[in-house]
Amino acid sequence: MKILNFANEVTKTGFDYSVIELCCNLVGVLCLMYSMNSKTTLMKKCSLILLIILVLGGTSFAQGSLLNKIKNKAEDKVVDQMFNEDNNDNNNNNQSSENNSSDNADNSSSSIQNTRGGGLESTTPDVLKNIDDASSAIGSENYSAARFSIKQAIVGVEIEMGEKVLKSLPESVSGLPKVDADDKVTSTGVGFVGLTMERRYTKGDQELHLTIANNSVWLSTVDAYLASGAYGTSDQQQDYKQIQFQGYKGIIEYDESSGYKLSVPFGQSSIFVLEGVNIDTEKDMMAAANSFSIDDIKKQLGEQ
Repeated sequence: MKILNFANEVTKTGFDYSVIELCCNLVGVLCLMYSMNSKTTLMKKCSLILLIILVLGGTSFAQGSLLNKIKNKAEDKVVDQMFNEDNNDNNNNNQSSENNSSDNADNSSSSIQNTRGGGLESTTPDVLKNIDDASSAIGSENYSAARFSIKQAIVGVEIEMGEKVLKSLPESVSGLPKVDADDKVTSTGVGFVGLTMERRYTKGDQELHLTIANNSVWLSTVDAYLASGAYGTSDQQQDYKQIQFQGYKGIIEYDESSGYKLSVPFGQSSIFVLEGVNIDTEKDMMAAANSFSIDDIKKQLGEQ
């Protein structure tokens, strides 16, 4: 109110009308500043500035020019304060949003871990049923379904072959009994190129792990080593060498951390791999390997 009364008094003086108009505009700005900052010191300073401007104003142009500058600065001050407050509000809102997002992320992650469940059941495809399904699918020209059924039939045949081979293997080797739960037959169903049989024998700290694979990738790797002659060496510290095992060329390796490994290709696309952990000597490893008959395994797989 004091500022408004002061402006009224100014209109009674002999100042030029343009000066009075500018003063009124400045009064409006000062009122806005007052609404944004209620400190009395601010009002005292603003009133003093206005008084000095009116006293020093000599001409209408000079007074108008100076007042315009003061007015612009005052408006800039107000705008700055407004934007600072808006920025502060935005920063606070952003920080709040980030905190909420973090809280939501924490809440979305579950702290419960799975402690029960029987897993998936082991099933072998029914060979005859899949052959019938394939025949029906071909009759109805559903070739995609026919292809799937034929592939499942091949998987079934390979699994039956692999299980038959595992049943023919010895129950124990060099005093190490087999681990029934670790018998495994795996088939990809692709042209008899992905059949794998595994068995493990163990006792104490000793272990034998047998893998019989009808796998062209494994076989090609070993055949490449045998053909290159890279495993023929007279080095006394050698950890691999070529050998003859039951009439087949093979490779025996030794590694300080993993032990012995015997690899013997046979037939057109099959390989016999026996790994021994904590087996005392090479002679003991070869004695364990001779517990198996590669010719018998070859016949059961139908290899030539």
